[in-house]
Amino acid sequence: PDIFNTELSWFKKILAQPVIYFMRRDLKMAASVATSLVGITPFFRDYLLRYSGRALSELDNVFPIGFDSKVNFVGKDDESGLSKFWGNKLHIDISDNNWKIIYFAERLNSTVYNAFDDVIEAVRYLEEKNFDYIFVFCGDGNYSKQIIEKARGLNKLFFPGEVSSKHLAYLRKHSFLAIQPIENRLDYQNSLSNKFFETISSGLPVITPLSGMTKKIIDKYNVGLFYTSGQELIRHLKLLHENSVLHNELSNNAYTTFNEKYASKVVYSAYAEHCENIVHQYISTSVQKG
Repeated sequence: PDIFNTELSWFKKILAQPVIYFMRRDLKMAASVATSLVGITPFFRDYLLRYSGRALSELDNVFPIGFDSKVNFVGKDDESGLSKFWGNKLHIDISDNNWKIIYFAERLNSTVYNAFDDVIEAVRYLEEKNFDYIFVFCGDGNYSKQIIEKARGLNKLFFPGEVSSKHLAYLRKHSFLAIQPIENRLDYQNSLSNKFFETISSGLPVITPLSGMTKKIIDKYNVGLFYTSGQELIRHLKLLHENSVLHNELSNNAYTTFNEKYASKVVYSAYAEHCENIVHQYISTSVQKG
């Protein structure tokens, strides 16, 4: 409920106060009676703890969103059709790897719109200097028209709209890196999106201006690069273009980090053990009381 106070205008915020009140009341009731509080990051676990009114216990934990890498599978029978689809969309044969594709697949909402000027600056520069980069922004959203309008006149920035998971898997397979131009809003800073895991599961380095948890993971595991301006984004893209060793290192780190830390079988096996531990402690406590 707290996000409404951040995102709504003052008038809408006033109108929303009754809804916010009841949401907070319900959340407080749920958190206060819960045996275990779990968040996808420490921020969200601690957020629940504040509503619960109690201290951290050994049964409160953090589990990231698990992601199944099977979504990356593309059968050989699909290759021809998928190649033709992207050839029509991008006017190139992406299977020959003559172009370095920068991949994006998320909602085209206000958080992307507010962070898009740096992308425009980078694309314009790279076009003028004839770099072999192509930017592909898949998805739709309530700011898609405004974002596409910002990109008017650029020839290496494409918006294919909503496409299937299989088409995205094929595009990731032939991409050079993934970009996440996301506004530094509090909730985004303190979470990791499933799209982040989707891209590193394909071994794509991530380049983003998003600080907080995303930057911490990028820095800790060396799976991408962080930028704060259009000029810094340009420098990073030029560096990766010229330094294949660095790109391969980031790519390998992304793939390894995903499989060791964020694959669904890893995350949910640990979560299952956590649930079993809750049950065991409940039984043990019940026996002692009995």
